[in-house]
Amino acid sequence: MIKNEKGHALIITLGIIVLIFLFAATLMIYTFNSRAEVKKSETYIQETEVAEMGITFFKENLNKALVQINEEISKDRNATLEDLKNRLSETLTKLNNKSWKITDNTHSYTLTVPPVTLDKNTNKITVTVNSIGKKSDESKGRLLTAKYELIGSIGGGNDGGSGGEGGNSNPAFEDSNDFKKIDNPSRLVFAYEETGDSKRFSNPLTLGPGTSITVKDNVLFEYNLVFGGTNLQVGNNAIFKDSTRFQPYSSLNIGNNAIFDLNADFQQDTKINIGGNALFNNAINIGERSEVNIGGALYSGKNIRFNNYSNTIIKGDAKIPAATFDQNSTLLVSGNFMMSEGATIEKNVMITIEKSASFTHISIGQGSILHIKGNLFSTRWHNVTGKICVEGKAFLGTNQPVITDKDVCPKNQPEGTIYVLGKDIKSEIPENPPTEITPPDEEIEYK
Repeated sequence: MIKNEKGHALIITLGIIVLIFLFAATLMIYTFNSRAEVKKSETYIQETEVAEMGITFFKENLNKALVQINEEISKDRNATLEDLKNRLSETLTKLNNKSWKITDNTHSYTLTVPPVTLDKNTNKITVTVNSIGKKSDESKGRLLTAKYELIGSIGGGNDGGSGGEGGNSNPAFEDSNDFKKIDNPSRLVFAYEETGDSKRFSNPLTLGPGTSITVKDNVLFEYNLVFGGTNLQVGNNAIFKDSTRFQPYSSLNIGNNAIFDLNADFQQDTKINIGGNALFNNAINIGERSEVNIGGALYSGKNIRFNNYSNTIIKGDAKIPAATFDQNSTLLVSGNFMMSEGATIEKNVMITIEKSASFTHISIGQGSILHIKGNLFSTRWHNVTGKICVEGKAFLGTNQPVITDKDVCPKNQPEGTIYVLGKDIKSEIPENPPTEITPPDEEIEYK
C-alpha cells in the first residue's frame, strides 16, 4: 500500500514538473515574441519617420525649384507650361535614386522620382516622389509615396494661352525670325478627354432650325457636321475631325480651345465664339455679316475668306497663309499677325494689328486701312490704293515709297500711302510671371 502511494506521488510530482516546464516554455516564447514584435514595431515607426524625412526633404527642394523656375520664366515671355515642366523635371531628376544617411548613421532614406507629367487640358503638372526609409541594409524599408498636383497659369507664351485666358500672346516682334514662334500648329494641338460630361458623336450629324446642342465638358465630332440649329454650346474643348458647316443664323460657343481638321464654313449671319485657341487645319470661310471672336491664338493651315461686312476678333497671335478680305469686312488681332503668302484687301476694309505683322505681298483697295501698331516686315512690293499705317518700324524687302515725317496715322492720312512713324516698340514684361505654378500641397500614400 505504501509502495502504491509512493508511485502515485511520483507520477503527480512528474506531472507538476512537466506542467511547470510547459508553462515556463510558453512564457519564454511569448516573452521572446513580444520583444520581437516590439522591436519590429519600433523599426516600423523609425523607418516611417525616416521616410517622412525624405518626403520633407524633397518638398523643400521642390519649393526651391519652383521659386527659381518661376523667377527665370518671369523674364521669358515665350515660356510655356511644357517648358516649365521640362525644367522642373530636369531639376528633380538630380534627386532620383539618391540616398541620404541620418545623423546616427544607422538610418537612411532613398528617393525615386518618376517623370513629371503635364495635363494640357487642365494645366495640371503632377510631381511624384517615392521615399524608402531603412534602418539597416538588411531591412526592406518603409515606402511612402507623395504626389503633388501643381496648377499652372499662363499669362503669355508662344502657345497663345489655353483655357480661355483671352488674349495671351507674345510681345510685339522686333525681328522677322520671331514669327517662327507662331508658325507652329503643334503648339495648339490637344487630345480629346473623355469625362462624365463629355460627348462623342460617331456618325455624320445634320441639325435643322430650332435645335440646340449643349455639352458641359469636351466634345468630339468624328464625322461631318451640318448645323442649322440655334446654338451649339460646348463648356470646354471641341474637336471637329471632318468638315463643318454652320448654316445662316446659327451660333457656336466653345468655352475653351477648338480644332477643325477639315474645312470650316461659317455661313452668313453666324456667330462664332471660341474662348481659347483655335486651330484650323484647312480652309475657313467667314460669311457675310458673321461675327467671329477667338479669345486666344489662331492658326490656319489654309486660306481664309472674310466675306462682306464680316467682323473677326482674335485676341492672341495669328498665323494665316493667305486671305481675301471682301468689302466692308473688319479684322482685329490683339497679338502678332503672320501671313506667309499674300493678302487681297478690297474696298472699305478695316484691319488693325495691335502688335507686329509679317506679310509677303499686300494689295489694299480704296477706302481700306491696314493699321499696324507694332513693326511691319515684308518681302515684296505692295499695291496700295488705300492706307497702310505702321506705328513702329517698317522692314520692307523692296524700295517701297514710305512717308516717315509724320507723328500720327491713319487719321488725316491720304489714300495710296504708307506711313511709318518709326516708334520704338517695346512690350513691358508684367510684374507677375507670364507662366508659373503654385507651391504644392501633398497627398501621401502609405505603403
